[in-house]
Amino acid sequence: MEGIKGQVISGVFYTAISKYSAILISLIITGVLARILSPEDFGVVAISTVILSFFDLLCNMGFGHAII
Repeated sequence: MEGIKGQVISGVFYTAISKYSAILISLIITGVLARILSPEDFGVVAISTVILSFFDLLCNMGFGHAII
């Protein structure tokens, strides 16, 4: 029983690290782009990021399977 408990804790730990490191890296990249690009160019990047995130959300909800 202890082996399964350890595996669950390890799995939760690595899943949390994966999720939060992706968020942290995304924030760092956004900050760097905000400093490098002009406000107009960064606006284009921000709008495209929102649109891509929306489509990613649709795909994760099973929209892709519904199309097929």
